This record gives sequence, C-alpha cells and structure tokens, in this order.
Amino acid sequence: MCTSRLRTSESGSATCPRAGDDALWKIAAYREQFARPHWAAAFNTACPTEYVTAFTTGLVASYDPHGDAFLRGGLGNYRDPTPVLAPMLEADWIIDDRRTMLKLTSPDGLAGAWYDRRDLDPDNELVSNETRWGMWGGPPRVGWYAVFSHHTPTALITATAAAVVDPAPVLRWHGELTRSVRQHAQATPVRPPAPTPGDTARTHWRPAPTLGTVSAPPAGPPPPPAPASRPRPARLAAADPALPFDSTRNPMSLHAEQFFTEALPLRIQGSVVGNSFYAVPPPGSQIRLRIDFYETIYHQKFGGLRLTVLHPDQGKIDVVALSFKEYGTFRARATSASYDRHVINAGSGRSEPPWKGGDFTALAQAVHAYAGMWGYPAPKPTVRSSQRAALPVPAPSRVRGR
Repeated sequence: MCTSRLRTSESGSATCPRAGDDALWKIAAYREQFARPHWAAAFNTACPTEYVTAFTTGLVASYDPHGDAFLRGGLGNYRDPTPVLAPMLEADWIIDDRRTMLKLTSPDGLAGAWYDRRDLDPDNELVSNETRWGMWGGPPRVGWYAVFSHHTPTALITATAAAVVDPAPVLRWHGELTRSVRQHAQATPVRPPAPTPGDTARTHWRPAPTLGTVSAPPAGPPPPPAPASRPRPARLAAADPALPFDSTRNPMSLHAEQFFTEALPLRIQGSVVGNSFYAVPPPGSQIRLRIDFYETIYHQKFGGLRLTVLHPDQGKIDVVALSFKEYGTFRARATSASYDRHVINAGSGRSEPPWKGGDFTALAQAVHAYAGMWGYPAPKPTVRSSQRAALPVPAPSRVRGR
C-alpha cells in the first residue's frame, strides 16, 4: 500500500526508509509526500502476520487522506509508557522498570517488550532496530521482532501487544515449524474439513506447500469439546536476558570454562557445565545459583551475565541480568560502534575468547553481592573499599516464581 503520506511495503521495496536487515514488513507515515517520515515501524520475516494485521488494521481505521489522525498519538517524553503495554500487564507479564529502560517479559520467559527512555537519534530510529518501542519473541535464531519509532501512535502499539498475548490458536503448516518452535508451541492437528492452502497462506507470510505434501486425517467423529480452562500457550521468543542460553551450542565459542575459572575473579565454589557455571549450594540450603551469558536481540552477541536462583522444588526463584556496559567491562575498547563495544561476539569465528581484554573486577563484585543475598558466604575483599568507587548492587526482581 502506498499513498502520498502512508507507505507500507515488503522486503526489497524502496518505499520505506530501512537499512539492510531482515525486516519483511515496513511501514512509514509522512507529514508531506516527500518529507522525512514522521514515524516508522518494521516487522521481521519471522513475525507472525497476526501481529502485523493487528497493527495495520488499527492504522487503516485511523487513516484519513485529508487529516492527520494517523500521525498523532505518540507518547510524550515524560509520560508513563506502562498503559500502552496494558494487555501484557493484564496477562501477568513481569515488569522491570529502570531509569533508562522499561522491559516486560512473559511469565514463561519466551517473549518480551521494551520502552527505551534514553536520548535516541530520531533519524537512526527510522532506519535501524534501535527504536523507542520494541517487541520480540521466539526461540534463538528463529525469533521474531517488531520495532516502532518514537512518534508511532500508541493505539497501534497497544493493538499489537493485545495480539501478542491473545491465547487464541492460529493456523500453521506442521512442516514449517522448526524443532525449536515445536518444543515451545502447543500444537493440535486440525480435523476435517481442513483449511485449504489458500486459507493458511492468508494467515502466514510463507508460501503454503503443495497439496501433495498435506496429509489430512481420515474423517471420524468430531473431537471432544475443549475444557473450560485451557493453559495459556507458550509465546515464541527471541533471545533476551530473561531466556536461558542454548547449552547445545558449541561452548568453545564462548570459552566458558576458561572464563569462569580464569577471567572472572569469582570466589564461589562450583562447576562449569556447557556455557553455565553452577555454584555449590550454601551449607544447609537447597538454593542453587546458575551463572551464564545472556544473548542480546542480535544473534551470537552477548551483553552480560545472567544470574538465576534455582530450587529443586520451586524451580526458578529469581533472575537478574548484569550488563557488561553497566559495570564498565569493556570500557577500554577502542571502536566507533558504541553498541558493539559493550558486547562479546561469539559468532566471529575467531579462535581466541570473544571476551578477551575485558575488566571483570566490578562485574565479579556485583555477582558476589547478589550471591550474598541468597546465603552464599561473602568472599574476603582483595582491595580496600576506599580504593574503588561504589558499584550498583543487583537486587532480586520484583516478581518471583517460574
């Protein structure tokens, strides 16, 4: 769709201002036909089309070729962003509200959303994924995302959030679901009459397979009615600090054994398994602390450490993320890309550890401070407190439980 002031395009079209990425749907709104976009949104190739439909349905309803309603409704700089994401809060998503960033994570840890309070470059928002608003979901490497620039009408973002938490089932061809997706999805075979390939193609961006690849079950009695209360299906998620790192990946890419035993000045007893460090429980306690790397929204790029408190009966009790940027781990790096300076790239193919050259002293102090809250003995200090500035101490998250 392309009007004088509203442009919607698929990947490969030049009608919307986006840099080279995997965004499939790109939407931009303009005050004047040849002016700079007032706001822009993008959905990547893996994003369920139900979410794109929710956004565009609201956009069409507000569009008037002679008015500016579709341009207005963005959130002001000092307004509370939580009402915009109300559908997620009503679905019991976990909120992490900090000075620079508001983050929401689904109860199962498989989806999330953010509102960035930092001073972002408005022009860069229109051509990158560093935007004011964003949502993500799906297993690593096959996850989806949706990003919205600063002036995007909040009603459209709320409509998208409502679609994300909607528990209603959706149609998908079994063959197009990857193994990692099937591990988290609740799949039910469709009984005859099955939808035609055209029906399913309208609910998903990928082309439907030929009829020869579809095997419908034989006709039989109708299935029993669904129970009155059904568990909420797991949402598909992308990599985020709230998600566990896939331990099936090659641990050599992160050199985890060397990191936890040599690079990180950790004075807690434990063992390294895969890419995770498991601390020995404190005396008389069943609490177990797991430390691993958390992946950013970019594949194989890690932004810090994730500390997870586990209990044999209660499962996951608490999770906190410690970013390399917050603790100045790679402050000495000389690079023009401010984002890449604070992450480690495990997909570079280099033989040396991707975290080589980092200063992990402050990060280790934060790990020990957090572990002490859960009964782990405090290590003996190696430097006087006056020799080091006060560092932020991670606090347990507000919402605990699985």
